[in-house]
Amino acid sequence: MAGIAYDRALQLDEGNDAARAKLGLIRDVFPGRPLRGVPAPPATARAGRPPAPAAAPAPAPILASISTDERAAILGTLRSWAQAWSSRDVARYLGFYAAGFTPVDGSLRAEWAQRRRVRLGGQRVIEVTLSDLDVGLSDSGEVQVTFTQEYRSDTFQDRMRKRVTLDARRDEWKITREQPAP
Repeated sequence: MAGIAYDRALQLDEGNDAARAKLGLIRDVFPGRPLRGVPAPPATARAGRPPAPAAAPAPAPILASISTDERAAILGTLRSWAQAWSSRDVARYLGFYAAGFTPVDGSLRAEWAQRRRVRLGGQRVIEVTLSDLDVGLSDSGEVQVTFTQEYRSDTFQDRMRKRVTLDARRDEWKITREQPAP
């Protein structure tokens, strides 16, 4: 609701930098939810007359295909993510996740991030390798990458198929979901 209010404020006053900044923060926290396209109240509503029915929000744009450059950027992001994880660079590792990242266990992002900090900090050695990467689009147009992940630390090792969903934010690809692949 706040996003809609800030969007309307920008429609009424395009120079409102405070509303623009707050709308940007809301979009970072709630990625993928369309906020544009909500019309400003008509002039008659501002004059005390009943407003006309509001138009439905415009749907979020759906990608039709992934360009070669986008594919390279996506794969580069995932390789950098694995490298940050392997080097136990917690801040850099967590930086690959969108503010609206949803942990598969349903926990809050902040709780998940704290658990990740503890796990990464508690290991002397971590090696993460990715192979068999397949970049594609879901039916809803989301970018998904399915791959084999091999993880080894001084206390645990695992090999699994994983799927991550990514979204472009400020010219960077960010992980919005992460789950075992079917």
